[in-house]
Amino acid sequence: TFSNFFDMVDDVGVPVVVGGQIENTGLETIFSNSLALKFLGVPGSPESILESIAVGVKVQINEIIDSPIPLGQSYALSISKLLIAEMNLAYLTAVTYDMGFDTPSSNIEGVPQGGVGLQFYDVQLIMDIYTQIGIPIQLDMNLKGLKGEDSVLAVINPELNVPEINTTGDSVRTIITLNKDGQKVEWYHMDNIDGYIPDATIFTPIDEEENSIVDIMNFAPEKIEFGGGAKINGPGFLAPNSFLWGTFTLIAPLAFIFEQPVNILPATPTAMAPMDPATSQQIDSSLVEAALNVTIT
Repeated sequence: TFSNFFDMVDDVGVPVVVGGQIENTGLETIFSNSLALKFLGVPGSPESILESIAVGVKVQINEIIDSPIPLGQSYALSISKLLIAEMNLAYLTAVTYDMGFDTPSSNIEGVPQGGVGLQFYDVQLIMDIYTQIGIPIQLDMNLKGLKGEDSVLAVINPELNVPEINTTGDSVRTIITLNKDGQKVEWYHMDNIDGYIPDATIFTPIDEEENSIVDIMNFAPEKIEFGGGAKINGPGFLAPNSFLWGTFTLIAPLAFIFEQPVNILPATPTAMAPMDPATSQQIDSSLVEAALNVTIT
């Protein structure tokens, strides 16, 4: 009896039993059974931590009727080996506690910068993340603007959408948008992964003591670093070949707030062609009022 491998029947764990009749042939008897689609854990205690696999052996000798038993001999029943072949689990249900993994930092190049008296009105950082890991995942990402020895930091720490338990190889999607107003998190479930309307939306406004992505851009950084990690914490399942991946996009539109008066000077002056003497003499003798219209493209 393999108590830790079981089927669920009417919400009750039924352990896997392997065995059968042993024929009196003097030959080795092998019993086998597949553990495919079985649960591995502690029956009746889904939150318990599995520390060992229990194997029980029971031998029953049927009654002997009208069969001679020679006297003066020794009789014994021996089990020489109990072998468990290599197991390939379809997925593993588990409870994790603050299991983290880091991601390499990325430098964002070619970021437009404001100038003296210019402030970015809005900037968007969009993270599009897919996950197949069925355990609660908490992002712990940082967006840092660097200028010399000074820096400005914004924290990105939403909870990601994860697949429902007992589904393997399926993906769900999370779109995280950071802008001047705060952080918006959109969840798209498996059957709506490419949909236009999210299944759930969570908006968190910017705290007065925190920096927004616009604050980082208006810091006029020489370099922007984007990196961090994630924490897996809570009950769920982890299937082989399960991944978490995604992309991020920084959108810095050409929209500024003029905090101070700004003079815009052309790079090169535009020369006007001289008027002929007759026209010049006519304007000088009769001009009362004039207007100059300039079109800038």
